Amino acid sequence: MEPSVIDIVTIGKVVQAAVAPVFLLTGIVALLGVLSTRLGRLTDRARVLEARIQNNEGTEQAKTLNLELLLIWKRARWITRSFSLTVLSALHICLVVVSLFYSHFASVNLSKVISVLFILAMVFLIMSLAGLLREIYMAAEGIKKGMKGTKGKA
Repeated sequence: MEPSVIDIVTIGKVVQAAVAPVFLLTGIVALLGVLSTRLGRLTDRARVLEARIQNNEGTEQAKTLNLELLLIWKRARWITRSFSLTVLSALHICLVVVSLFYSHFASVNLSKVISVLFILAMVFLIMSLAGLLREIYMAAEGIKKGMKGTKGKA
């Protein structure tokens, strides 16, 4: 085979190797969308609660609203952490793709570097998903507490 044909074949193999991480990136982007939506809803709810607290200063309802607001800020912290970890994961996946191509073009063996980058990406993604799960549990606990106060009023 001619050298140019070999190059095309090997580049094709590099592209094939890079496709899986790129598909993973699309899933990560979808997760970022979910996290962003959850954070936006928490922010909107916090603004509503802050206005209601101002209108009910010094009342028992204001104390209850402050407790709900505190839970929202805790949930927002978990979502923000998850968002940051998801972005770190995406950046590491991007570095994997770049390293795959650089390894080919520079004829450098970066297999260990690529492996470490991919493992780190997965660790960050796992931590992000664990943070999202924690936030979801906090939301469910908040719903349970709210339902106890309205038992039989539905």
